[in-house]
Amino acid sequence: MVGRVQDKRILITGAGSGMGRTIALKLADEGAKVVLFDLNVDAAQIVADDIETKGGRAIAVGGNVTQRGDVADAVQKSVDAFGGLD
Repeated sequence: MVGRVQDKRILITGAGSGMGRTIALKLADEGAKVVLFDLNVDAAQIVADDIETKGGRAIAVGGNVTQRGDVADAVQKSVDAFGGLD
């Protein structure tokens, strides 16, 4: 399904499980390029792989949202992978 987020570049926190995972999968289904940010990078990578298998675009980034450096790293990886964030 293509939706209103088609080609938007979105960073999702807690994307390795629960609500974050559900949101990431839905946004990817609607055509967003998603950056999956989670403390558990292995879980985020599983979600990213699932999205990519379905033809979507996703990267997994490990980090803690309470750590400025981790957030800066996630933003930089978003820029590197997708040219920025929307």
